[in-house]
Amino acid sequence: MYRKVVYNLKLIYNQRTQNGWVLAELFVVFIVMWFLCDSLGCLFYTYRQPVGYDLEHVYRFSLVSSGERKDTLRSQGEKTLYILQRLRERKELFEAVGIATASSEIMGGIRRYANYFAGDTANINMRRLSVDEGYMNVFRLREKEGSASFASMPSLHQPAAMITQEAYHLFKEVYPEFSLDVPITISYHREYEIPLHGILSDIREYRFDRKVAWIWHRLDDEQILRAADRSEIHSVLVRVWPQADGPGFREYLLNELAPRLDTDDIMINEVVPYSDIRKIYEEQSGEPGRIRSEGFLAIFLLVNIFLGVVSTFWYRTRRRRGEIALHIAMGSSRATVRQLLFAEGLLLLAVVALPAILVCLNLGLVQPMIGNEPLVSVWPVPWSIPRFVCGILVTWLLMAVMVVLGIWFPARQVMRLQPAEVLHEE
Repeated sequence: MYRKVVYNLKLIYNQRTQNGWVLAELFVVFIVMWFLCDSLGCLFYTYRQPVGYDLEHVYRFSLVSSGERKDTLRSQGEKTLYILQRLRERKELFEAVGIATASSEIMGGIRRYANYFAGDTANINMRRLSVDEGYMNVFRLREKEGSASFASMPSLHQPAAMITQEAYHLFKEVYPEFSLDVPITISYHREYEIPLHGILSDIREYRFDRKVAWIWHRLDDEQILRAADRSEIHSVLVRVWPQADGPGFREYLLNELAPRLDTDDIMINEVVPYSDIRKIYEEQSGEPGRIRSEGFLAIFLLVNIFLGVVSTFWYRTRRRRGEIALHIAMGSSRATVRQLLFAEGLLLLAVVALPAILVCLNLGLVQPMIGNEPLVSVWPVPWSIPRFVCGILVTWLLMAVMVVLGIWFPARQVMRLQPAEVLHEE
């Protein structure tokens, strides 16, 4: 093995004039390929990561108050709770039913953020949501394994909360002594301590979003009643049993079920699958369009790189027809000659890979800027050695495949010819 490597290195050195432009091309292509593989890999990794909730078979009933108010004996909150109760009674249709306020929509709606403190000065910014137990079941939001359950948490009457794993990690970074036994305070009410009940799994607002810190409070029926009286209840969320859901189920909910749920001046004016809400929200964020553009550009560059590298080695191998024929005429088997060519091509790639890897590593560590954006993005996946190693390995394997394909097919064509015929042409 050692002798073969030394022999191939001597061949490369002896043909340094012809190999110089090949090495230069491979050097540039390796860096560009690593950048593309790193970018696409990070986007694909983020897209495939769980968002922390399940939107399949989830519908949103939008509530509005319209028309003449005839029932003056019941408050708006009591009417809303009545609609909620009637939906809960339809157990053959709905697996779970929950309430959403304007600030508790996972996607869209009003976002309420505040700085929360642990200790005197350590603080992080968290998004605040107040939801009922049904909401958690609709979206299948789950507690971290071993954590206390959301259902057992005191309601908003008592200042208790659950935070996501990301929030816990962020608190740990700014306050190493942090634990669930350490109460937190909110920036505008530092005198009120909020005990932490447990930890929820991480949640991302949409598939292309990063993990952020969330804090959750539990609403009971009394808080829902007050929120509805203040016109803060905007929608009812339901999870439909999979066997009941189907292509025409939305029309059934809107045209047949919803009119029977209207209560005095409170009515349902819209029923939308949450998967459609996610699609609209993501399109409004602009991320899918940007990612599609980047993806098409990356694929276009990859195809061109593939054709360029394959063509380079194709041309190089074709030019060495006489050398290949001479090896065979001198007694070398076709398999031996093929292995020699493959080893030489891969050794060329290995020689180039070493300085190219150093350049790629420096690009990742230095983080040069293009305008206001870093050339090598640290989002959605933070820069790390495992990320760098994965990108280098994928790049090397893809380029090795290109080199082998560029050598294999023309070499196969030359080896089909008689050595005397090829030498005579030369």
